Amino acid sequence: MSVDISLKAQLGRPDMRLPIAVALSYPDRLADAVPPTRLEELSGLDFHPLDPKRFPSVTLAREAATAGHCRPAVLNAANEEAVKAFLAREIPFSGIVRMVGRALEAFSGGGDTMGDILEADRWARAYVKENGALLR
Repeated sequence: MSVDISLKAQLGRPDMRLPIAVALSYPDRLADAVPPTRLEELSGLDFHPLDPKRFPSVTLAREAATAGHCRPAVLNAANEEAVKAFLAREIPFSGIVRMVGRALEAFSGGGDTMGDILEADRWARAYVKENGALLR
């Protein structure tokens, strides 16, 4: 929300080609990475309160962002490793969020330097690899 309490929305097609094109062409933008979004094609937008029971990962992400320091790096690294474990059929789908939550609870580090963040990333990846069997 901005200072004048207005909301701004960026609308686009749910297509990974756009963020990939942004990453590949930064700081420039590729003109035709995805077809344009036409407002008339949007059948309407409905907004509902987020149900934290249905989407516990959003709660974890908000808590990590609020805590700051290295917590967002732990969340990201733990999520990446948990998804890898799921894709390798090592943990159930429901284990992804549980494992990320456990990693965040177990993390006692901190700091704001690049070294601290890289160490938090390394720690979280190792934590998930070592503790993923608990979710089988």
